[in-house]
Amino acid sequence: MPSRHALRAALIWSSVGLLICSRGAAAAIEPSWPSDPAQPQDHLEAAVGQPTVCPLLSREYGVLLLEDTRHILTAPIHWKTREWMLAGAGTGAVIGVAAVLDRPIQTAMQRHRSQATNVIARVFNPLGNEYAFIIPGGFYLAGIMGRNDTAKLVAQDAVAATLVEAGMITPILKLAIGRSRPKDDEGTDAFAPFHGKGVLPSGHTGQAFTLASVVTEHYHAPWVKCAAYGTAGLVGFSRIVDNAHYTSDVMAGAVIGIIVGRAIVHLNTQQRLRFSPLADGNTNGLTAVYAF
Repeated sequence: MPSRHALRAALIWSSVGLLICSRGAAAAIEPSWPSDPAQPQDHLEAAVGQPTVCPLLSREYGVLLLEDTRHILTAPIHWKTREWMLAGAGTGAVIGVAAVLDRPIQTAMQRHRSQATNVIARVFNPLGNEYAFIIPGGFYLAGIMGRNDTAKLVAQDAVAATLVEAGMITPILKLAIGRSRPKDDEGTDAFAPFHGKGVLPSGHTGQAFTLASVVTEHYHAPWVKCAAYGTAGLVGFSRIVDNAHYTSDVMAGAVIGIIVGRAIVHLNTQQRLRFSPLADGNTNGLTAVYAF
C-alpha cells in the first residue's frame, strides 16, 4: 500500500491539473476591446457580423483550433489572485471528496447495484466515448441540411473543445496523477504517477460535460440545459456504477469539461476581427484590427 506521502504527492498533481483547467481559463481569454459595442474605445467601433462558421476540414478551422488550444493551455500565465483563489477552491473541493466520500460512495454503489443501474450504465457509457464524437457530426449535418449556423457552431466548438479536453488535458493529468481504478481494489490512496495508468480525472465524464457545456452555451432554453447536463451526469453516474471511477474522478472530469467547453465557446464568439471607419480628410475607408 502506498504511503501517505504518495497520496499527498498525487493530490498535489491533482491540484496542479485542476488549476490549469479551472475558471481562470475563461477569465484569461477576455477580449482586449470593450465588451459593449455601443461604447467605442479609441478607433474601435461595433463589431461587424456574427461568429464565423468554418468548414471542419478547412484551413480556417485549423487556424481557429490552434488559437483555441493556445489560449486554453496558456491561460494560467495570465491569472490574477481571484482566478487562483477560485481554482484553489475548486481543487480543494475535489480533494475533500476524494478524502471523505470516495470509499463510502463506492461501497454503497456496488452493494446496491441492480439491473436498473446496470442498464443506465450500459446506455449512457457510450455518450462519454464514441458517441461524444458522433453527436457533433450530427449537429454539423443538421446545420448543413437545415442551413442552421447555430448547429454548425455547436459542432465547430464541440470538436475543438473535445480535442483540447479529451486529447490533451485529461490524458496528461491521468498520466501525471496515476490513480488506480476502484475495480483494482488497491484503495482510494493508490497512486503511481507516470507509470502508465490513471483514472483521475474521468475521461468519459469530461467528454460528456464538455459537449453539454458547448450545447448549452449555444441553446439557452431551460429544457436543453436540463437534458444536456442531466445526460452528462448520468454518464458520470455510469462510471461509478461500473466501478471504473471514484466520485472525485467524476467530479474532476465534470469540472474540467464544463470549463473547457464554456471557455472555447466564449473565445470563439468574440469578434476578433473588428472594423472602424477611416476618414482623415484625404482618405476614406476602413481599418481592421485582429486581436490575438
